[in-house]
Amino acid sequence: KDKDQLAALLADTGRDYVLMAGGTDLLDEIKQGVKNPEGVVDISGVASLYGIQKGQEGLTIGPLTTISDLADYPALENEFPGLKSSALSLATPQLRNVGTVGGNLCQKPRCWYYRDGNVICRKKGGSRCYAFNGRSKYHAIFGGSGCFIVHPSDLAPMLVALDAKATMMGTKGEETVSLEDF
Repeated sequence: KDKDQLAALLADTGRDYVLMAGGTDLLDEIKQGVKNPEGVVDISGVASLYGIQKGQEGLTIGPLTTISDLADYPALENEFPGLKSSALSLATPQLRNVGTVGGNLCQKPRCWYYRDGNVICRKKGGSRCYAFNGRSKYHAIFGGSGCFIVHPSDLAPMLVALDAKATMMGTKGEETVSLEDF
């Protein structure tokens, strides 16, 4: 498998498929009824999406690189200590061994209402954010509008501070955007 074949497969199906590598967040969403995809595509076999490369502009981190592999990367200790700390702060060693960088950046909010399959909140196309006057653990306490969920990624704040970029691939090729815009 390679990423071009993966993009072609997803474009040809026209179905509601979701991608899975480690699956630590996705499986919870499916169990909780938040997602009901027609199918799950295991992308863990796409070798070109793994690894870390050091270049003149910094690091290139593949989305399927595990959080443990990121934390263990030698250059992080001296050159990116904040990123190493962010990676090590993530969950438990077991989840760091399975969870991926891409999955951590793409995971869905930990909102009680969003995760409830019976509640149609703003994030799921409804008209209001129930957390505004309800259970608000894991939510923004200052500012916000519409939806008061904060992003659950441990890596995103440090990567945004480092001015990281994300490259996405689709049927029309690759597009690179700042991680903040992602």
